[in-house]
Amino acid sequence: METIQQKQQEEKGESHHGEMDDPEPQALSTEIWVAFVPENFKPPHLSSFDGKSDPIEHVTTFNSRMPVVGAADSLKCKLLARTLTDATLRLYMNLPPFSIQSYQDMMRKLIQQFSASRHRKLLATNLFNVRQGYNESLREYLARFNNITIKVINPNQEVFVGAFHNGLRVGQLNESLAQKPADSMDEIIAKADCYIKGEESNAEKKARDMKERTSCNT
Repeated sequence: METIQQKQQEEKGESHHGEMDDPEPQALSTEIWVAFVPENFKPPHLSSFDGKSDPIEHVTTFNSRMPVVGAADSLKCKLLARTLTDATLRLYMNLPPFSIQSYQDMMRKLIQQFSASRHRKLLATNLFNVRQGYNESLREYLARFNNITIKVINPNQEVFVGAFHNGLRVGQLNESLAQKPADSMDEIIAKADCYIKGEESNAEKKARDMKERTSCNT
């Protein structure tokens, strides 16, 4: 992952070894840029951020991985800058020189700029708009439905179960839930497992039969 310093040096066609003597024209304030970093400091493993995922999730994960001791604003700014890549790095490079005065300031700029990538929260009742696609397998529908429930701000197992059943296509699981409704998504997952295996077994045999018929006709 490119660091901010490396990116700036490449654009100027420069090579550099060691620490900078003077702050380059970049977004971090002079105080942050020249702040002392302990020689024995070992930065934690940090994932990169390209602006396509939720910026709040990235910042939250970043904060959780920062060491408790010595995590001054200047250090956090520098480390957060090192996680930027692609669109986020371009944003940083285009900020007015020395415009970031604190870590909170840096987080705010990052979150505001990429707010469109934030995960949108849903009401539990929105799940009734989720439908199993015509060519969507039971396994795929169950996985997609569970992923959507993570975004719900008012989780309710009774609503989850009703919405899942409501979106099911006609089939054996639909009939089973109609005869004996489930009380939770865990119960639906357990009940769906055997139907998923049956559906996938049928699909494999249909594909095999089709292949055999095709070979017989050639």
